[in-house]
Amino acid sequence: MKKVQFWLLVVLVACSNKALSQDTATQRILSASDDSAKVIQLADHAFAVSASDGKKGMELYRELMRLSRKLNYPYWIGMSWYNLGFIHAKAADDKESMRNFDSALVYLKRTDRLDMTSYCHLNIASLAGRLGDTDRKMKHLND
Repeated sequence: MKKVQFWLLVVLVACSNKALSQDTATQRILSASDDSAKVIQLADHAFAVSASDGKKGMELYRELMRLSRKLNYPYWIGMSWYNLGFIHAKAADDKESMRNFDSALVYLKRTDRLDMTSYCHLNIASLAGRLGDTDRKMKHLND
């Protein structure tokens, strides 16, 4: 019984240390000057966090979007919308996900990232197909 309690304690400590390190990293990044370095750090951190905590990931992507708007970085605004769409798709919130990918397209079309605009169209087409909206699916497959 003591072995089980010991390993349970080890697991709990390990999990709490990961959460604390994520919170520490978040605070360190958010307290930095609003510049391009912060944008990159925030984007990397949001991506890592969103893999395990969609809610926290959404908060970080919204902050990334705010900062990107302030600094006029359309690519990162678009990527924030894109990743919000991915988080919503993962949660099976297909309609919100499609709205997010549509918003991402607005900003990504202002950049030279044809790959990301193509991914947006493919994701919207896939989600539209899942929802039975064949017209919208075909529109985005042809764009």
